[in-house]
Amino acid sequence: MTDLEMTRLCAEAMQLNTLPYRVGMAVRIHGKTAGNYPYTPITNDAQAMALVKASRLEIIWRSMNKQWQVSPVSNFPEVSNADLNRAIVECVAKMQQAKAGRAA
Repeated sequence: MTDLEMTRLCAEAMQLNTLPYRVGMAVRIHGKTAGNYPYTPITNDAQAMALVKASRLEIIWRSMNKQWQVSPVSNFPEVSNADLNRAIVECVAKMQQAKAGRAA
């Protein structure tokens, strides 16, 4: 799954209105008050933390392999990555993909 696909799935999970174009790897979001703005949870800490809160994710630092382990509270497969935001985005994207019945 590409970064753009994961970002779009995260935007869907957050129920954001995406626009049909991109700037770099950012999905453009149509905001209610501030117009359009880029949605980049892979690099934007605040957007990544909003995903954590909305999806009720558990985060654990695994010092032996120096990776973050991210998983939902339910019994869903966990995601591990050295980059915390990327692990969060990948986990939420997989959850959204499963929710929508899409192939992984």
